[in-house]
Amino acid sequence: MLAGVSLALAYEGGEGGPGRRQRHPDGHRPMGMGAMHRIDPAHGFQMILDKAKELDLNPEQVTKINAMRITVKDQVEEVMKRMHAEQKRFMEAIHGEVGVDVAAGEAVAKVIAGLHEQMMVIPLRAKADVEKLLTEAQREKMKTMRKSMPHPEDEGKKGE
Repeated sequence: MLAGVSLALAYEGGEGGPGRRQRHPDGHRPMGMGAMHRIDPAHGFQMILDKAKELDLNPEQVTKINAMRITVKDQVEEVMKRMHAEQKRFMEAIHGEVGVDVAAGEAVAKVIAGLHEQMMVIPLRAKADVEKLLTEAQREKMKTMRKSMPHPEDEGKKGE
């Protein structure tokens, strides 16, 4: 139970009271597991596919981008499954029959950190691969389109 208390204390006193994460100096909130679940790794691909005509994508580009979208979605789903399994192992290390197993908890935490890294790197690499498929003119159009679109985290917010 002590580990649960220390985890709870780590989030206390921030903006909005206990259990709320503070904003970083640049104004964004840190991304926790709850936010990770809401990320759609295929969002960027879908935007490109929806705007294929405006971007002047040829059929070969559309086919390749769609295949990348499916691959990334599958990769992220696999990492999420592994992450959930590791989180369960972490909770077992905290609340085990013999008490807190610090060594096991630290080992699992390192695995979870690696999985978080994968969750961030998979879409990054995919974006680079998509950009390689596009012409310079298409990349410029896409950049302009992205700047004019609201960020997914900002959608639905009023007056913040």
